[in-house]
Amino acid sequence: MIEQYTLFTYIIFVLDGLLVGFTAGLFAIGGGTAVVPIMTTLVGYSPKIAVGISVMQMVFSSFYNSYLNYKKGTLQIKSAIYPALGGLIGGLSVGLIMKIVSNLVIAYIICFLITWAIIKLYFSPANPTEPEKNSKLLQFFVGLIIGAIATSGGIGGGALLTPALVAICNLNIKKAASMSGLFVAFAGGAAFISMAITNHVDYTAGAIIAISSLPGVWVGNWLFHKISNKTQKKLFIGFLLFVLSLSIIEVLKQHGVINE
Repeated sequence: MIEQYTLFTYIIFVLDGLLVGFTAGLFAIGGGTAVVPIMTTLVGYSPKIAVGISVMQMVFSSFYNSYLNYKKGTLQIKSAIYPALGGLIGGLSVGLIMKIVSNLVIAYIICFLITWAIIKLYFSPANPTEPEKNSKLLQFFVGLIIGAIATSGGIGGGALLTPALVAICNLNIKKAASMSGLFVAFAGGAAFISMAITNHVDYTAGAIIAISSLPGVWVGNWLFHKISNKTQKKLFIGFLLFVLSLSIIEVLKQHGVINE
């Protein structure tokens, strides 16, 4: 925790919330990639507290984004519930994972998964021609694994689940992203409970960022429904490359190559 909040601190919270909300609405992700680095570098939180703040705001931004997608018809609850339930169970394990697995191991796993996601998404068509594969059990286990690993690193997992659903289940990218949004809501909510129990949440920072994210979610979601699937795919790959660069920097920090 930080000892006291300043005007600069509050401004960072609000601006970070708007940025997180926009990326959550546009890409149906949790936004941890915008919360964790900013909270650690600009505000001075420890990585674990930053992750706790991140998962708290996910609950607000992802549920609101899922509500918007549901109202616009891109989210079908019956289809999205299985990876979401997997994410819920995976998210509940975050507190335990952070106790037994080092930050370096988590950072390496996330780098590997993001690299895999970029490659699979690049070679998968934005508008699949083959029939969808709707194995409920497969979607559940994909959600379970990604929910446990991604939320342990402070990200919601939508950036990983969307490419997985596109590549493995032959879903178009917007349907996959809408399903990932609900997954993030469940996984983030479970991770928040787990981290709250272990006292890794600054509720003041989390609440300010979460509330500030809502206007950004609306704008990002509006743009999400305006652009084509091909454009969405290109933007998503670009975003994943940015996330990968941040993850590599985190690995280098863990090795002491880059100073905190």
